Amino acid sequence: MIMLTKPNCPQCQSLKMFLKLALRDKYAPEIDIIDQQAQSDRFQTLARQHAVQSLPVLIKDDDILRACGPNETIRFLETHLGKR
Repeated sequence: MIMLTKPNCPQCQSLKMFLKLALRDKYAPEIDIIDQQAQSDRFQTLARQHAVQSLPVLIKDDDILRACGPNETIRFLETHLGKR
């Protein structure tokens, strides 16, 4: 699974904190975080491929979660990674 983020993005920070604190990093080993600034080539390729226009997003294969609220995020992670 991939998470696309960028610096100075409050929503990106919120998602990272939710994954770390609320979900206790249980998905951390399976999420590859791609930062717009630090990994710009890979970020741009993935953003174009998935028509990303806002951040953060979670991507698993051809499925993309654009609205990363807590409930949506949990459902997406459980669907694709299977942990509860």
